[in-house]
Amino acid sequence: MEEYRYMTVWELLNFLKIRVKHNVEIINNNVQELNSIKDRFGLNTENLARIKTITQENGNLSIENNKLLSVFNEILKLHNSYFSDISKEKALVSNQNKGNFKSEEEYINYFIEKTINGEIPLNNEHPLKSDKKFLDKMFASCLKQEQYEKCATIKHLKEYGQL
Repeated sequence: MEEYRYMTVWELLNFLKIRVKHNVEIINNNVQELNSIKDRFGLNTENLARIKTITQENGNLSIENNKLLSVFNEILKLHNSYFSDISKEKALVSNQNKGNFKSEEEYINYFIEKTINGEIPLNNEHPLKSDKKFLDKMFASCLKQEQYEKCATIKHLKEYGQL
């Protein structure tokens, strides 16, 4: 029996984004191969069959990307329509209470716990999305729990400062 794992909305969005980028890389590689075949080998029967196969693959990948982007945009629209204010309120309330913690480590651990259990989404509105200590501890915690999608999100945040 196949085992399924639940994803948060942000993990799903990140997965969709990664999948689209992967498909675009394949499409670009295929285009380079097409150009190489045409330039180096001409258009004989064998090459025309390969060109047809590559063109069909690119078409299928483009269709998949359109579907993935459509789902991505619908999820974002839904979130922005119904949930973005809730996320901002939670982040603001949590951020205002920083003085209630005995140490910075306790404060960071609080946010790690709330983020891992999904109470505070790890997104561009997360109050500690730019905090290096938080991101490092969060990454280690997700890695230990084998939450690789969240690890990818954290790595992206660390590199680019936003999702």
